[in-house]
Amino acid sequence: SAPTLDLFRSWINECPHNHKICNTIPNARPPSRLLQINLAPAPEYGIPTLQLFHTSPTEKYTYVAVSHCWSYTRPLKTTAANLTAHLASVPWGSLSPVFRDTVLLCICLGYDYIWIDSLCILQEDALDFAAEAPHMGQIYAQSALVIAA
Repeated sequence: SAPTLDLFRSWINECPHNHKICNTIPNARPPSRLLQINLAPAPEYGIPTLQLFHTSPTEKYTYVAVSHCWSYTRPLKTTAANLTAHLASVPWGSLSPVFRDTVLLCICLGYDYIWIDSLCILQEDALDFAAEAPHMGQIYAQSALVIAA
């Protein structure tokens, strides 16, 4: 509801303005990959689109990080086999309802970028996992918001 979203926004705005510790998190490198959230143009107007992209180590990104349970129904994931496809577009219909709801919440709160481990870290790739996993604490700490889904 609109009042609930307004309450969320007030809490989110309070953090960088009134919490001293939130402003002392050092700027480390951004995640290697993020998902950009866009709203599709007509004829699918209003249907979000996600596009995986490689970040620039010198850029600062305001993003939402998602903490989720890898349930019995494995989430959609990025692998070496579908990386090129996900760099073009992550199919909305292939996302779990939890991920779709999370993306919609990000849109309502005004965020353009989201980090979901199963989509932003190459799965079934030991080298990519070894490079990315040590930075997960920083990824969550540097995010504007963490959604536990």
